Amino acid sequence: MTPDEIHAKYHSIELPLPYNTTDVVVSSDEKIQTKSKEFSLITDDICNDVVQFYDGIMSEQHYVEYFVDTIGTGEWNVNGIKRKNIFHNDLPAKYVKSWADKEKTLRFLLSISAFPKNEKTLCKVIISVSNFFSASQIIDFFDQLSDNERKYINSLIEKYSAKDGEMNIERALRENGDDKLLLEFVRLLGQVQKMGVEHAEANVE
Repeated sequence: MTPDEIHAKYHSIELPLPYNTTDVVVSSDEKIQTKSKEFSLITDDICNDVVQFYDGIMSEQHYVEYFVDTIGTGEWNVNGIKRKNIFHNDLPAKYVKSWADKEKTLRFLLSISAFPKNEKTLCKVIISVSNFFSASQIIDFFDQLSDNERKYINSLIEKYSAKDGEMNIERALRENGDDKLLLEFVRLLGQVQKMGVEHAEANVE
């Protein structure tokens, strides 16, 4: 896929930006199929307010948020502040079906770093957008499972999920690497690191 094709595919990342943003950079990564917009923002608001602003915009455009990476010197996960969590334990039955009318659902990663600048705050904002999953494929996957298989997948999600609900897919693959159901689930979600993706693709027929 060429950069131009990626740009067209992720055209909706062209979001409205505050008037005082500077140095906007748009880049594409063909290997992982993401498109990023990076800019600096000098604001009277704290960076958390900036997060809320862009979270609202992305939600309106039907993106699924993945996580917010850095704010200032601290790091926190969006799940830690009780916002939407794609790996919540009720994912198979409830969460995915809420997106059933969207053929393609995109996810975004929003990173913000804050630097003190007099009375204002300088935020470096990076919004990365990637394909998340085809909602219909996920729903079809669970619909075709038997009751026992569905319970089994749910048990794996619960077993390998932290208190905040995020699933440790790398550990699940490491301990259940030959499990075809798990590998197919992981492949469809597409939310694994490079090693996990290669592992899943190599083992799913």
